[in-house]
Amino acid sequence: MLAPNETVTVKKSAAGYAIVTQDRMAGWRLVPDSFTEDRSYALVRAAGIDRARVLPAVQEEQELCAPGRRPSARRVVLVDWAFLETARATGEKWYAVRTKPGAQAMARQLPDPLPHRRGETIIERNLREAGIDVYMPAFWREQRAHRSRKLRERRFPLLVGYVFIRRDPSRGFAAVRDVDGVLDVVTNGRAPADLNEEDIQFLMMEMFHRHQDYRLHRQHKIETARFKRRQNLHGELGRLLPRGRSRTVSLRSHADACIEMLPDRVRERVLGIMSALDAIEDDKVLDEYREAV
Repeated sequence: MLAPNETVTVKKSAAGYAIVTQDRMAGWRLVPDSFTEDRSYALVRAAGIDRARVLPAVQEEQELCAPGRRPSARRVVLVDWAFLETARATGEKWYAVRTKPGAQAMARQLPDPLPHRRGETIIERNLREAGIDVYMPAFWREQRAHRSRKLRERRFPLLVGYVFIRRDPSRGFAAVRDVDGVLDVVTNGRAPADLNEEDIQFLMMEMFHRHQDYRLHRQHKIETARFKRRQNLHGELGRLLPRGRSRTVSLRSHADACIEMLPDRVRERVLGIMSALDAIEDDKVLDEYREAV
């Protein structure tokens, strides 16, 4: 609702999809922060929400102006509710697609990838660019580079050689088979074999929970390495600095206070330790001090 004399200016708009779910009071409601320009990602998220549907939507960045007030910005998602009846009667089903060798390798990262396209594989990118909804069950793992010894996150397919697509069979599958990396659509002898919706949703939720466990485990490893590294650096710093620090004075403040009184060689080492303490706030710096997940 707009206040009297308040005007709205649309600064930017983007077409995409939003997730809606049934509400006892309002009938249907928009799921917060569910807007995305990628329909496949919306379908994956909707699989974990009871009685959810994916509808076309437009997200607008608006500027509100009123006399005597500073302009304020807001983001509004406009859902195409008229599409709700069509969505109920959709003929889309899930199908399995066999992929060519190497098609499930991670593609070159986009300049500014959306969160759900991080770690995207070649076959996923090719299908999405062809306008085909795709889902590939996958898991993350860290690998240590031989030369730099840095840890790199890699995404691997759970089912090697297969991905799933969501498609209306009345549209045919010629466009799917023409996508680079597609070997064929799995059939039951004559026609493409559709899959059970509940099985795909179960698989999506299992992969989601597995990814959450991976993120939690990885963050635990990082924080443990940060704690141990900080303790070691503090211990070394304490041995280099002169005694007499009060309990109310931090080790860092004590170092700052007496840095000029230290011999050149000790001062250089103390400055190096202080620099290392600042650097451990960066997760990547801790790669060499922890195990791969």
